[in-house]
Amino acid sequence: MAVTVNGMIAKSNGNVDFVSKANWRLFIREARLAGNMVMGRRTYDGMKRAGELKRFRGVRIIVVTSKPRRSTDPNVLFTSLKPLGIVKLLEKEGFKEALVTGGGILNASFMKSGVIDDLFLYVEPVVIGSGIGLFSREGFDTRLRLAGAKKMPGEAILLHYRVDR
Repeated sequence: MAVTVNGMIAKSNGNVDFVSKANWRLFIREARLAGNMVMGRRTYDGMKRAGELKRFRGVRIIVVTSKPRRSTDPNVLFTSLKPLGIVKLLEKEGFKEALVTGGGILNASFMKSGVIDDLFLYVEPVVIGSGIGLFSREGFDTRLRLAGAKKMPGEAILLHYRVDR
């Protein structure tokens, strides 16, 4: 997840113009390595509007929404499955890992369900006054262990946390 120093993954209007090109390159590489990504409908709509989805040709995209619809792209599935159901679906399709990419409601549901093993935060050197938080305000507590930290281009930091079980 790209995140500001104060924990925002997008501006209030969904805009992510603070995300650096280096971060996008890393994200695209990781999505291709995983072969899939799971996102909420607003994240999908924002990426589609910005023309970003074309960078993910061949990547299985699972869009979690309360109102599933048919997709004209065979790599895109709109579903109302819960996190465990999505994990099982991806396993059935042969994937060994899933890249969960937001937004805050989706991130919270996956963390709350206990299916997240690793959390990668690409901390951009930006503070925005209001926006969408990394996790929506759900009732859960999760302990993390720092597995790594790396300085990235443009004063950003990549933090890798493991979920402490």
